[in-house]
Amino acid sequence: MDEELFAFLNPQQSSDPRSTLTDLQQFGIGNQESRYNMSLDPTLPDPTTLTKGFGLKEGVGAGLGLLKTLMAIRDGKEGRKQNKIGNAVTMANLSNQANLTNATLEGRQRTHLAADPNATSVADYMSKFGVSGTV
Repeated sequence: MDEELFAFLNPQQSSDPRSTLTDLQQFGIGNQESRYNMSLDPTLPDPTTLTKGFGLKEGVGAGLGLLKTLMAIRDGKEGRKQNKIGNAVTMANLSNQANLTNATLEGRQRTHLAADPNATSVADYMSKFGVSGTV
């Protein structure tokens, strides 16, 4: 039997340090280090040295991270601006509803006062039941 095949099939009987790995680990499955330690072609460069330094992939990733940060800051400012506009519209609507309610209440009390002179005056009634229109 061929010596390499025998060593592969019987890893305990081999002097090769890779022989202590399981069959799958010898082929780089389940063990990341064995994938880089076992070079099939000695003319290829060491894969662990290919990623040293700051490469294009890392630079693009850092640039995208910076861009996402700037976009988040801009979106936050736009959100605060929209919130101010929404608050202004809400307060205007509340004020308009209070004015409409007060006009309706005042008209009713004038009608009651015209029908019954002993009824509460319009000013007293509005001070008691009028709506302020503020939060």
